[in-house]
Amino acid sequence: MAFTAQELNTKIQLQSMTTTRGPDGEIVTAWSTYAEAFAKVEPLLGREFIAAAEAQSEIAAKVTMRWRDGVNARHRVLVDGEAFEIVSAQNIRTRNRELLLYVKRLE
Repeated sequence: MAFTAQELNTKIQLQSMTTTRGPDGEIVTAWSTYAEAFAKVEPLLGREFIAAAEAQSEIAAKVTMRWRDGVNARHRVLVDGEAFEIVSAQNIRTRNRELLLYVKRLE
């Protein structure tokens, strides 16, 4: 599943949940961007959508990007300002060159 640099034409943000204490001592959680990258974002269609839906419901798209260590299902992806939960992060061919994320839309 090699890709060309031209296919990585969508700028995405990778975010993680941060927890801090507010001025009154309460715990405040928020999403913060820890990286930006260019990726190939494709909606799942037809058989691929049906196959993915068997494993995880509501998977909306797959995001292919250059390898980045540490990306996992506790993070989320912003695509054009829209948030997606990472359902699965896969190291393609375990070569640390490409990362495939299956994501679902957050409501």
